[in-house]
Amino acid sequence: MCATSPVTLRNLPGIPDGVLTQRIAYHADAQGRWNSNASLTFSAGQQQGSYRLRTYANGRHRLQQNQMVEQVERFALLPPFDRSTPWARTTQRHFNAWVLLMQRELPQRQYRIQLQGPNAYLLEPLLPGKGRSSVRVACRRVASPTAG
Repeated sequence: MCATSPVTLRNLPGIPDGVLTQRIAYHADAQGRWNSNASLTFSAGQQQGSYRLRTYANGRHRLQQNQMVEQVERFALLPPFDRSTPWARTTQRHFNAWVLLMQRELPQRQYRIQLQGPNAYLLEPLLPGKGRSSVRVACRRVASPTAG
């Protein structure tokens, strides 16, 4: 399981300024194939409201020293979409479009990996042309259930 540090979003068309957080269930095999399910929560400033979105992604990654390069091969927004409040219903179209645009513009991502113990690590996104990001992704290994 992984969770991002809060990310401040500003000046996005049709989306008020606010904060985005993510919780991610991530599984990878020894050949570098991975899949993830994420839950995104966007909270607009000044208590305007919040919007929740679930996503699915899969792809391949490669590890080299303390870095990981991740290539997304498939990405999808998962219904049902948050329609719990009038604010969520109005924000849905713009926010979903922004998430899809970000995925389309950056299908390959690079991370620095920092071990935080035997079952925990921190991913630090490395942005093309910009270097390090202030966003951190804290992950903890969770044992998968075994068939018995």
